[in-house]
Amino acid sequence: MAKSLRLPAVMEETGLARATVYKHIATGKFPPGTKRTDIRIHTWDADEVDAWKRGEWKPAGVASEAA
Repeated sequence: MAKSLRLPAVMEETGLARATVYKHIATGKFPPGTKRTDIRIHTWDADEVDAWKRGEWKPAGVASEAA
């Protein structure tokens, strides 16, 4: 199972503020994460956040340029 990050860890890893994380999610520029309604939190896959930091993350359904 992949490691999940909560918002404070995402903010620390990326250097982004809370509002900026959610603004980038709304515009499709940041991994949307997963809403965990059973425990009322939002988590992000650590691998997706790392890919975003490297500039390699692409939203689902976006074709790769290497095709």
